[in-house]
Amino acid sequence: MFDPNGPSRRVFEHVHLGIAVDVGDKLLVPVIRDADTKPLDQLRTEVAAVKKGAVERTLTPEQLKDYTISLSNFGTLAGRYATPLVVPPTVAILGTGKMRRDVVATDTGIEVHKRMPLSLSFDHRCITGGEACRFIAAVIDDLQKRD
Repeated sequence: MFDPNGPSRRVFEHVHLGIAVDVGDKLLVPVIRDADTKPLDQLRTEVAAVKKGAVERTLTPEQLKDYTISLSNFGTLAGRYATPLVVPPTVAILGTGKMRRDVVATDTGIEVHKRMPLSLSFDHRCITGGEACRFIAAVIDDLQKRD
């Protein structure tokens, strides 16, 4: 997080992941605390729980604040591309577009691939372009393993 009183940045020890949930008349962003320390099956369970809490409007104010990075899946609403806006103190937002099967030119011809556009917006006061590129490369690498 950028500290305007510094000017400097504060490095968080853990990742508190905000999950953007469209509930019709508004957007709620519940938080999964310490997401970086949890196995995937636990993250899936917690994502389902916070989405349900958002839809049912049962989340507490504590569950809706202090996330360090957020995830927005605008692809569920038919979006393909977006420019997510970072709202401090969040340092980054990863947006995912709608997954599609696209025709791709390769060295050996034309192939059909599943593709999902990713958009990463980040606060340059907190994250360098190199750090952002390495992060998005790690996300892409992880997603390709789960194909």
